[in-house]
Amino acid sequence: MSTFEKPDPVSDARLVAKEVKEWEQHLNEITGLMGFTFGLAALGTPAPQFWGVISLIFVFIFHFTSSRNKMTKLREIEKKKEKTDYDIWVAREIRKTIKASRTPVFLVGFTCLAIIALAPDLFMENEWILNKLYGDAPYSSASSALKTIFSYLFT
Repeated sequence: MSTFEKPDPVSDARLVAKEVKEWEQHLNEITGLMGFTFGLAALGTPAPQFWGVISLIFVFIFHFTSSRNKMTKLREIEKKKEKTDYDIWVAREIRKTIKASRTPVFLVGFTCLAIIALAPDLFMENEWILNKLYGDAPYSSASSALKTIFSYLFT
């Protein structure tokens, strides 16, 4: 007797829709809101770029650890060594149903935090933007900050 299970497209479609909705909710309510809040908090510190980078790292770590139980069907399919045509179809459907337009809080929050953390590298030539963003707070490009850290640690 075979242990082969006949695929059920209807239940898989429902599961996919549920998992995608949970994923988008996670992106909006957790990652996006956290990114926006941390970005605003970093602007209120004496060193906004430094705290923006620290916050960005923290949001990445938190996002990856808190998203382990999301999109289980897709993860299950990706772990399979031998995928059937049906598995490939389900994975493609999952990816097609994820829409960035349904995650505006995530997009705005994460973008704000990334701009605050990386502004000197993004807007190096535009002092006006950097002065508006950071005010009198110190900032440096990531490359010069890394050079400083590297020289301090290894010389």
